[in-house]
Amino acid sequence: MPVLVAGKNLAPGMKLDYDNLAVRKMPPAALPSDRVTDFESVVGKHIQTSVAAGDPIRNSHVSELKSGGTVAAKLTQTDPSLRAVALPAEATKGLKIEEGDRLDVIAVIDQGKALKVIAEKAPVIAVSASEENRDASVTVGLTPDQALQAAQAITGGKILAVLAPLGG
Repeated sequence: MPVLVAGKNLAPGMKLDYDNLAVRKMPPAALPSDRVTDFESVVGKHIQTSVAAGDPIRNSHVSELKSGGTVAAKLTQTDPSLRAVALPAEATKGLKIEEGDRLDVIAVIDQGKALKVIAEKAPVIAVSASEENRDASVTVGLTPDQALQAAQAITGGKILAVLAPLGG
């Protein structure tokens, strides 16, 4: 039975492509139940764990195929130049936010006398589970400079998020 295998040793975080994957025939009894059988389902995705050359690729090895995927994998799919920043729950209090939404991130500075927009339309990468996702902890993708500004606002003041419309 044909199965997708590692064409070379794979390390966590590696992007799967046609150069590091191969197809090999193996007896069905030797195959894991969650084996991957076609290139298209995994090319462009990322390996979560080390896989030795020749070993079958399993769904559980591929970050984006696992239930929900990892935050790092989602971030990489969104924009690999971004960094994941968890906003405190009070930053999004009362907003119903879902993965894929966009947020404007605002720092409250100078003891509440001034506001500074840190990021516009930052992608929501993950939302922690909570009742109807209200008052949930939200993870957004920010540039390294925006991440630094957000960290300063979180530790030295207050940060707020505003739900931005999709598109444009």
